[in-house]
Amino acid sequence: MESIKAHTAVIGAGASGLCAAISAARHLRKQGNHGKVIILEQAHKAGRKLLATGNGRCNLTNENLSIQSFHGDMKIADSVFSRCGFAEITDFFLSLGLLTRTDDAGRVYPYSNRSDTVLSTLLLACKKYGIEIITDFTAIDIERSVHELKIISEGNIVSASQVIIACGSKAGKGLGTGLGYRLLDKLGVPYSPLFSSLTSIEVSENIKRLKGIRVRGEVSLIADGKGIKSESGEIQFTDTALSGICVFNLSRYAGEFFRLNTVNGSSCKDISIKIDLMPEFSFTEKCAILSGRKKAFSEASAAELLSGIIDSRLAEYISGRVNAKIVNDSTIKRLANELSSMNFTPVKSDKIDNAQVTAGGVTSRSLDLNTLALKSDSRIRLCGELLDVDGDCGGYNLSFAWASGMIAGGLYRGVST
Repeated sequence: MESIKAHTAVIGAGASGLCAAISAARHLRKQGNHGKVIILEQAHKAGRKLLATGNGRCNLTNENLSIQSFHGDMKIADSVFSRCGFAEITDFFLSLGLLTRTDDAGRVYPYSNRSDTVLSTLLLACKKYGIEIITDFTAIDIERSVHELKIISEGNIVSASQVIIACGSKAGKGLGTGLGYRLLDKLGVPYSPLFSSLTSIEVSENIKRLKGIRVRGEVSLIADGKGIKSESGEIQFTDTALSGICVFNLSRYAGEFFRLNTVNGSSCKDISIKIDLMPEFSFTEKCAILSGRKKAFSEASAAELLSGIIDSRLAEYISGRVNAKIVNDSTIKRLANELSSMNFTPVKSDKIDNAQVTAGGVTSRSLDLNTLALKSDSRIRLCGELLDVDGDCGGYNLSFAWASGMIAGGLYRGVST
């Protein structure tokens, strides 16, 4: 069995791990310490999950970055972003020579619009700082002694003065891993329950006929009859689920409900999804629009009245829900009500690997927030998705990966505000 020595060993060559390794190498150099930094990656290549982010475009961060777009342990989020926010993240990539562009929504992408540009830049930085990346390395355990930490795999032992665990989560079909949680279990580090976030929401209704339809509207999550959050944008229908970015941003609440029977930390008995297909118009205006079409086409069916406004298949679906044989004033009100608040019932899904993000993780109770080190052993630090912080769509989760990686690597430490 081969033995390798390093000053800092980073477990995981994803976004937070690569950033943590580069930051650790920079921090050591500033201290005049040229100790070796090494990255240990379970997969065959570094950054596989990073390549898939943003549909291959890699939404690096968002100029509207604030903790209002995050969930979970807000003590961690506030501590991290109070020291390493949008300016620090963009400065980091500027220092690596990565050219970026920002869209109208504040989302920052590499100028190439390709995630492989980001990965190649990070790998060049690793090369510059002499950071070795060992792939096909599955960490089985971390043995602790007074003088060093030993990361054990089936074929190698890596000895280090400090270890940064940046293994990511189970999210990402074919890309996620449970390695980090297994290591946390071995170390005796507790973490809050895990559940899916940023994913489609499966529903109990039969929506097979709607598969492939895309509509713009407003989608809301309702808990025990109260509106929790609403998002506007493109809503997509699959054969069993509602999808689209606006739905993704509500999925965390559904995941929390099915995992913990709570929404936003409060007990909950029932959740539903409401879709407003014409949010620009009031209920009265929708009735007037339908009445106008009825006046113009007196013999039109309910589906025909709707088909001049929305997708014809969706019109047929709504007509079936209303189930009116004749079109009168009562029918028009019922159709307008469906256009305003078409309700769906979410159902539990265990497909956490299909999600973009896993919510839950290690909380602030186990961490020194200034360094993201374990309170039980300051030589071991955590970053990225293993921490109990998850964000909305729009570059927020990668922002946390970069920022927490920089802090775990040794940059932007100090008393958090």
